[in-house]
Amino acid sequence: MTTNHVDWLCPSDPFGHQWAADKQHCTGCDHVRPASPDGCRWCGTDRSAHGRRYVESRGVHAWEPPTNAQRLARMHARRNTTKEN
Repeated sequence: MTTNHVDWLCPSDPFGHQWAADKQHCTGCDHVRPASPDGCRWCGTDRSAHGRRYVESRGVHAWEPPTNAQRLARMHARRNTTKEN
């Protein structure tokens, strides 16, 4: 499943803000969404939108599968975000 800006509305202002198409933040505020459970191990970006990315902690990298612990933590973070709204 690919997550894009159409699938997510910002919980801070669901009628006015949307997510940046390939990023983990809202276009209208500082709200950050949890990474996809199957997002890259290093940056959280979905595989279909990844290509080569740069993050300070890893440098330029290709998509790598997350660890089981990362998947679990990301699922919990998404569930908690949904409960808050």
